[in-house]
Amino acid sequence: MKIKMMAMMFALLSVFTARAELISFEPDQSTYNTGSLITVDVFINDANPDIDFISFEYIFAEPLFSFDSFLFETIIEDSFDQIDYFDAYIENDVFIIELGFLLDWSKVLGTSFKIGQAFFVAEQDDVSFSLTEDVSIVEDSDGNPIQATIVTNVSSPSTAFLFAAMLFVITLTRRFAFR
Repeated sequence: MKIKMMAMMFALLSVFTARAELISFEPDQSTYNTGSLITVDVFINDANPDIDFISFEYIFAEPLFSFDSFLFETIIEDSFDQIDYFDAYIENDVFIIELGFLLDWSKVLGTSFKIGQAFFVAEQDDVSFSLTEDVSIVEDSDGNPIQATIVTNVSSPSTAFLFAAMLFVITLTRRFAFR
């Protein structure tokens, strides 16, 4: 029984993979009151350099918020040699972000950068801002779906260290259990 438990703990602790979402949102506050302007920073995170086009659709709580505007970062607006197309808009209560990239865009922009800021208005008191992803399209230059982000392996403690730590804990528990 103890050997099985140790094996399970070892297996769980030795493998870690982190996956970030391609698009992330950071609102300026945690809650808002009626009429408050909600400023949300929008980021691309660890994007696959082979991406040619992305389109994300997010549902937002229409009775709680109303869309005001979207302001693209200057680097997006000034990167016509790297970005072919960019837009952010509302259609049928869905917030849509679209970007079309040109070849080697990641060499100039990197794979993580701020896209811009979305502005919403709170329509009720004491509300928290949130978006729910509805549809996402991520394609390469041939129009084929591709992986959106680069998988990042998080360095995990060495196997020898984990094994030594487990043995130490078992030894301590045995010594104190018999006293």
